[in-house]
Amino acid sequence: MGSYIVFEGVMGTGKTTLTKMLSSKLGYKTMFEIVEENPFLEKFYQDPEHWSFQTECFFLCNRYMQLKQVRDMLEDGKNVIGDYHIMKNLIFAGITLKGEELEKYKDLYHTMLEGFKLPDIIVYSEASLEEVKRRIGLRGRKMEQDIEDSYLLDLINAYKEQMDVENLMEKYPGTKLIKIDSDSIDFYETPEKLNCLQQSILKAKQGGVGYQLLD
Repeated sequence: MGSYIVFEGVMGTGKTTLTKMLSSKLGYKTMFEIVEENPFLEKFYQDPEHWSFQTECFFLCNRYMQLKQVRDMLEDGKNVIGDYHIMKNLIFAGITLKGEELEKYKDLYHTMLEGFKLPDIIVYSEASLEEVKRRIGLRGRKMEQDIEDSYLLDLINAYKEQMDVENLMEKYPGTKLIKIDSDSIDFYETPEKLNCLQQSILKAKQGGVGYQLLD
């Protein structure tokens, strides 16, 4: 069985960039999140109340299919690194869905994920609202430019709760966590930090501690 490493965090925190950089250094297969292909996403940003359920269900179905591909690669002995994990669906759905829709979505999520391998390592990029907004501006996706601060703050706080060490270890036993302070680290300007991250991942793979902070 291969190793499975994922990056997580709010949009714009460098997950895809780091996945590409580390896959090259580690020789891992990659799995990238499908975002702009979601036909409901732009409508969601314009009218979240109306388009939330359609948006979240599209993401869930596509990520489920990708997770099946990950499973096949892992069972074939390949190592995989991805710029997201399907667990993020519950984080986003917990903000965008309410009442009966949220409960039905949770039931569907848990049914679809039954039996899949959990990540061996989660690398969580944490960032402040100001830094997230700066990075969203830099990458220039038109549909993201009018995202309200309140929505971003809800996501930031939801991720902090989900990636709390004790909470994560309870929900995902055996998964190890590496947290990056994205406000203070720029992997382009300080390439030695990428080497530190690589060493942290290798240490975790070899049975190191279950939690590490990179700042």
